[in-house]
Amino acid sequence: MIQRIQSLYLLTASILLALALFMPWISFFGQEGELYQLKAFQVEQILGQGAQAFSFWALGALLIIAAALSFVGIFLFKNRPLQSRFCIFNAILLIGFYLVFLIFMLYARKSLDASLGLNFGLALPLIALILNFMALQAINKDEALVQSYHRLR
Repeated sequence: MIQRIQSLYLLTASILLALALFMPWISFFGQEGELYQLKAFQVEQILGQGAQAFSFWALGALLIIAAALSFVGIFLFKNRPLQSRFCIFNAILLIGFYLVFLIFMLYARKSLDASLGLNFGLALPLIALILNFMALQAINKDEALVQSYHRLR
């Protein structure tokens, strides 16, 4: 199971997605010295006066589902077509995550009237998406190898 390269790709992707849940993705710098950070479930105020927070539970939910799909996909090594479908669905979820993230980021930026700075936590789902595609390629190679063995029989 873990000897296969796609299992390592999927394990690394699920770890990166789990880490992304706890890291800030974007920092908003307000006009009066406020500092807000967009994390998986909310925008929280780090510096400044006032308590203005937004709940973005959909972003965190998408990452939790994507991490779970990557982790479950590791154990589907005996059923390569299903494992391949899990990878494709996970890629669609991660692309959807970035689309929803863009909408929430624009909303938060407009309502906070702030400039923004990107943090490293935002790159982790992108790296997981790339690892997901690499796992999909390795799964397809394994399936092609099995099909070629069936033709030799």
